[in-house]
Amino acid sequence: MFVSIEGLGTNLVGAYGNSVCPTPSMDKLSSQSVVLDQLWADSTSPSEVLLSWWTGQHRLQQNQPIAGYCRWREVLAGSLLVTDCPTVAEQEMEVFDRILLVEEESDDTEKQFERLVEAAVGEWTDHVAEYPVLWIHSKGLSGRWDAPYEYRMVMCDEGDPEPPEGVEPMELVVTDSTDPDEVFQIACAVGGQVISMDQTMGELADSIREMNLESECLLAITGVCGYPLGEHGRVGGSERQLYAETLHVPCFLRFGDLLPLGVRIPEILQPHEVGSLLNWWFNEEENRESDSECLEKMLDLPIDSEVRVGAAIAIGNNQTHVTTPSWSCRFSETPENKNHAQLFAKPDDRWEQNEVSQRATVMVDKMTALRDLLIKTYRESNDTPSTINWVDDSLIQLHR
Repeated sequence: MFVSIEGLGTNLVGAYGNSVCPTPSMDKLSSQSVVLDQLWADSTSPSEVLLSWWTGQHRLQQNQPIAGYCRWREVLAGSLLVTDCPTVAEQEMEVFDRILLVEEESDDTEKQFERLVEAAVGEWTDHVAEYPVLWIHSKGLSGRWDAPYEYRMVMCDEGDPEPPEGVEPMELVVTDSTDPDEVFQIACAVGGQVISMDQTMGELADSIREMNLESECLLAITGVCGYPLGEHGRVGGSERQLYAETLHVPCFLRFGDLLPLGVRIPEILQPHEVGSLLNWWFNEEENRESDSECLEKMLDLPIDSEVRVGAAIAIGNNQTHVTTPSWSCRFSETPENKNHAQLFAKPDDRWEQNEVSQRATVMVDKMTALRDLLIKTYRESNDTPSTINWVDDSLIQLHR
């Protein structure tokens, strides 16, 4: 069972250091899961990121024919997608056996995310043997903000400005003259919506247990793109810029009851690479000891291998963003068609606030070369590239 949510970035989940709002249900799930610390979207378009997940092809490859046989794609081809996003439900693709659209309703008695999950689980319950995978995709913070108003007040202390009302997604352009209270108020509204979704996550985990599937069900929770909270001049997601707050997303994978305590994978991954890491789980041979061995192998991810590339690249809106273990670089085209590079040291500068391109010009050159290599390699391949020899100690070794 996979749950993907638009707008859910690492800045909104406690397991990733979120300080915006409490997420106890997701935190509990993550404590029993494999947590992907460095999952980076390859686009700011939710539909494109989902296609990367489902096809095993990077955003740069999506105009190419789908590669050869893959167990992951075979499993999805016989599965069920339930979503409240018409764009996702209607896009032309042959990925799932069945797609069910749960349309939004302006009903104050039931929250949209809760309606979506209940409809999905209800449909799947009657067809578990028929559909090996249930994928639930939510518009999340791109949809109605229908959480109870009191949830928005959770983040407020005495004397704080009250959060705004309304169910439409909120946005704000942040300038030097913007009152910080305006950003805070929207952040409270965002937090209230996440609290509501988190409660439903807890109910979903209870449903899996009541169905007696807890020991054998892979439960995956992932963000599709993040929701900026003013880190780079914008609150909201209609004009998503390629920065960490929109590209760095949470993902945790609970493999039945294989893990009594969660573990974290610190290596960089992108959505198109995750499916191939899960092929072993769908092995038809029931052997828990073998599953444990496969899980151990999955946790051993070398840099730049046949399993993964080890560096992340995202494209969109005349921008490119490249991430390595020790640097990230955002490239953008100016109105004069000149390339502008912004360089950030990782992992300390998590939210990319300290731009250092003028002090590390050599690293800008190396990141530019890596960008060009990744683009060329992906565009020439219709599958996850084998080793592409980008590894450079200065791009990998952490700075101290």
